[in-house]
Amino acid sequence: MKLTDEQLAMVQSEAPVTRVVAKAGTGKSSSLKAYALARPKSKMLLIVFNRANRIAAEAQFPRNVDSKTAHQLAFGQEGYRFQHKLVDNLHPVDILDQINLEKYVPDEMDRFITVYEAINTLNRYLASTDVKIEERHLPPKEVQRSHLKYDLVLHVARLIWDSMRNPNGAIKMVHDGYLKLYYLSGPRLGRYKDILFDEAQDASRVMLQIVLDQVGAKKMFVGDPHQSLYAFRHAVDALESIEADETHYLTGSFRFGETIAAVANRILHQAKGETIPVRGLREGGQVLNPGSPVHSGVTTIARGNASLFNYAVEALDSGRPMFFVGGLDG
Repeated sequence: MKLTDEQLAMVQSEAPVTRVVAKAGTGKSSSLKAYALARPKSKMLLIVFNRANRIAAEAQFPRNVDSKTAHQLAFGQEGYRFQHKLVDNLHPVDILDQINLEKYVPDEMDRFITVYEAINTLNRYLASTDVKIEERHLPPKEVQRSHLKYDLVLHVARLIWDSMRNPNGAIKMVHDGYLKLYYLSGPRLGRYKDILFDEAQDASRVMLQIVLDQVGAKKMFVGDPHQSLYAFRHAVDALESIEADETHYLTGSFRFGETIAAVANRILHQAKGETIPVRGLREGGQVLNPGSPVHSGVTTIARGNASLFNYAVEALDSGRPMFFVGGLDG
């Protein structure tokens, strides 16, 4: 594959910390692969966001690259101790079975909400680089429920964490919990000369800091702020929060041409204040007017379910296949 000038500049970067803002379809995976191929004697770690991406990377990247998720790194040192009590999420009902709050909160629903807020407090702590659970991990003052005792919420969050991080504790361990323990242990990944962080826009602060703390390794953070999907899991935009020595932009998209790029740039500029435009590198492409009929191979964006339903009925009547992707508020 022939690299664009932007991709080539990224591949040639030797900065200690490099930030790469890659627009949709601009070949970031190909560029990361080219970066690794250009340094065959350098042992590298590629951090990807999920198992599917890891499997794909293992098949595509050269042998000098180890592809792992952040949780996979943590599991080998910390997570394995909790494999008998691992869960994806904590539920208030399970916590209430282990912590008796009736003496402090007589109302059953208030007890449920207290534990619910305590779990959210704990999750904010787990995503942070803080050592202890503090008041700053509570919900912001403006959204706190006036009738709840937030000193008790903080206390319950600490009780949950104490039990969770004990392999013999009754409360289950979540994956972000052993990742936090891994961070607190001060891990050293000295065998890697380069650490590449893909989809960095979806990283939590604790994930970022594990990488930033690796002295002696070059770090490259790659992602697209407009494709952040995990804010609800306390992800931060690494591309804004880190202090990079170099910043590179991949703006040439291989997915569409200039006609579609022009529309995308108008939307990104007006809706999100984007000042760096995307460029369409493919030929062709068509933008339909809002009143145009739905054709096969066209993506339709609608504000309401009623409009989508009408489009779906039309597609069914004509025998066209369809997929629904949803739903975005506003």
